[in-house]
Amino acid sequence: MIDDQPSPDEGSPTIPVPEKTPGNTLDTSDTGDDVQLRFRYQHAYAAIQCLRMLSSTGGPKAVYCENHEDVLIENNDGKFVGVQVRRYLG
Repeated sequence: MIDDQPSPDEGSPTIPVPEKTPGNTLDTSDTGDDVQLRFRYQHAYAAIQCLRMLSSTGGPKAVYCENHEDVLIENNDGKFVGVQVRRYLG
């Protein structure tokens, strides 16, 4: 618990600092975070295709990411569709 007012014998209130773990510490040598932000549209497209697999009206048999194309969709008839996903701003 953090006190708003320091007690007379303590000085400043102490704020606990969480222990550094891989989950709460950014790796500044890895540019993956920045890349992830740029590929969010591509990931959203792939996720939508995966959700289509759950449809009762049919959908793809499988969805592969970054395998031959940005998104490779395997249809139920055994054919594949390669998709280059691009987001253009402008």
